[in-house]
Amino acid sequence: MKQNIIKFAHSDLVTFTNEDDRIFVAIKPIAEAIGLNAESVVRGIKKHEILGAEHTVQSVQVGENQKREHLILPIEYLNGWLFSIEIGKVKPEARKNLILYQRECYRVLFDFYFGAERRRREQFKEIISLKQELKTIDSTISHLTLRKKEIKPMLDELETEVYTSMRLFELPAVENKVLMLEK
Repeated sequence: MKQNIIKFAHSDLVTFTNEDDRIFVAIKPIAEAIGLNAESVVRGIKKHEILGAEHTVQSVQVGENQKREHLILPIEYLNGWLFSIEIGKVKPEARKNLILYQRECYRVLFDFYFGAERRRREQFKEIISLKQELKTIDSTISHLTLRKKEIKPMLDELETEVYTSMRLFELPAVENKVLMLEK
């Protein structure tokens, strides 16, 4: 797995990307950044019915001959875990950010479910508008097609009349050429 370090709220977050481009996040640095006991957090995740099935362990080279193992979660589970943290268990200086984060989680969840309904209604309005526009275009095309059918015989009749009269009155050669060019 490819390792990345992301700076977030004055902390280094460790992420890993596997060969399928799936992103995983190391839990211990996050737990430490918000003042939680990392070992307790790791135990809690391992016992958790959902997170326990999703976590894995990734070895990281930290020195020449030293490796550190990180409990990692797929990034799509990170928000749920952070959302579940009790604010009272977090160090005071990290509470404000956690509260902001959790408030944002509430808003995002609401927007996802209820915002989707609003987007769907807007999309239906757009569908109706586009269908009305297509109907107008189709009507205009029909009208123009009918008008073309009306004009064509009239034009043919006028041209026949003009050419016939040209032959009868034998216009001078210059005028005759001009009329032929317009054809």
